[in-house]
Amino acid sequence: MRIIKFIFKSVLSTAILVSVGFLLAREILMFMGVSKVKSSLSTLRSASVQKSYFTKCKEKGSVFIDGDDPAVMQLRFVSDNEYVLEVLCSQFSIDPILLERVQLPMFIKKVAGQTGIIWGDTRSGIALEAFKKQRSIGVEDRVITSFSTDSELGVGPITSCAGYGFSCCRYESEQGSGEQFSGSLDCPKTCFSSCEDRPIILSFNTQPFLNLKDRSVTINNGESITFSFVIDYGLTDSVAVEVNYGDGQVDSFYKDSQTFTHDYQCSKKECSYSVKLSAKNSQGISAVDLPIMNMLVLVKGQ
Repeated sequence: MRIIKFIFKSVLSTAILVSVGFLLAREILMFMGVSKVKSSLSTLRSASVQKSYFTKCKEKGSVFIDGDDPAVMQLRFVSDNEYVLEVLCSQFSIDPILLERVQLPMFIKKVAGQTGIIWGDTRSGIALEAFKKQRSIGVEDRVITSFSTDSELGVGPITSCAGYGFSCCRYESEQGSGEQFSGSLDCPKTCFSSCEDRPIILSFNTQPFLNLKDRSVTINNGESITFSFVIDYGLTDSVAVEVNYGDGQVDSFYKDSQTFTHDYQCSKKECSYSVKLSAKNSQGISAVDLPIMNMLVLVKGQ
């Protein structure tokens, strides 16, 4: 009985120590992350009053208008744990002056959906996260300050899809999933919170050979065509393939490669049939309709 009590107390004590150690480590990491961002904001504050940067902007060709900031200082994220400090000269915002590139401490990430902090009077902030604990920091009235986690963080700089915390989905091989961000610099139409694999048609050919210029094949009435396809369906479990021969007949296959034949009939001088291949993976995501998935069969009649 004493041994059981001892084991129970030991396990309980270990669990308590581990929990306390985890919470303490999380607080230390969060403190380090917030301190790094505050230090970077202090750098922006100093840069905002240094005339040397305004001189560089003038050298670029910037024209300063009374009442406007001659240059904009910003902290812009390029990924969920890396950001850059930049000076955006008036009329030359696409060619910023790089001040510094900073990496956040390990396990500290920016919460997806924010892009960074613009130095100025208007509120602009971000939220940092470590093991589900969040803390918000930013600028308001040119003062570095903390915000409550449920408060509005204002407007941030324009940045890349990765800087926003999302991913650029490759059109041919991935389908966007979840929230879409249309304001990214690099892929405004395909920036999503996540990307799902699409089936990719690697080849769709015939025997007799296709004319690759217009993807057409010509046969005589009553002759057959041998079709073949190869598909990469990524990390999903399976793929469903459908071939519409254009003459009212359709075949379905459940393989990533297949060779098969089909007979064509033509009662006129010449008949044409549009053949279309489509594929869908086990998650219900279809392949993008590309030219390689279509062909034209010309049948010379009697």
